Amino acid sequence: MKLVLGQSQTCFGQALSEESEGAILNVDLSARLPRAAYRRSLVDKQLMTGHMRLDLARPLTQGNLIVFKGERATGKSHLAMQTVKQFINEDRQRNHAIYVGLNSQAGLELINELEKAGTPKENLLSIGVADETSIAAGEFLFAPKAALHALHKLKEHVASTKNLSCNVLFVFDHVLLHQSKEVYVYGAAGQPQSPVNVINELMEQTGVFPVDGSCVTSIMILDTESTSEQFSASEKKIIDHIESIAD
Repeated sequence: MKLVLGQSQTCFGQALSEESEGAILNVDLSARLPRAAYRRSLVDKQLMTGHMRLDLARPLTQGNLIVFKGERATGKSHLAMQTVKQFINEDRQRNHAIYVGLNSQAGLELINELEKAGTPKENLLSIGVADETSIAAGEFLFAPKAALHALHKLKEHVASTKNLSCNVLFVFDHVLLHQSKEVYVYGAAGQPQSPVNVINELMEQTGVFPVDGSCVTSIMILDTESTSEQFSASEKKIIDHIESIAD
């Protein structure tokens, strides 16, 4: 599978916009994720969001797993998008972002905004679903895994082409909806499932790694007001688990 930087993709590498001039990342979803170096450096740099009250009163730091939690339509995704723009424009050579979520249009709009501001296309990779009307459960299920593989390919690409360490901001939107899709897909197949696996993998890949000088910051976006009573108990379990590992 090929993912094009600077272009919104499905988790299977299908383009959601016209072909860009960005770099190509080859991603093998059947391969295991490379094990991250467990040795980490101390976090010493602030993650700017552009929201003055948050930046001054409750500053976020790079290299951590951060949770944006709240009711629906309260601006969590918008805040994450603003943080992505602030992060990329801070250092366009080293800083890159990966956005994975159900709403592919949000990723396309962010790419267009960055392009208008003169930001290179290859600074952002957005992974969504091809058809939001049908909300393909299987496609959305694999999106975070594709994004995690792309994370490693991106770090390798920046190191080889620019001879620089890479800083990545990873935004995982619609986390609980992803969990419900996993329950649906595995339930339909009669197979056991563990929704926390992708969350634990993301936590493992997050941090400041002295071995290669890279820094990975992760933002997970949670809607606490569920519209599905069927998954309310399991969603609370996922939320509790995420909060227990978040910084």
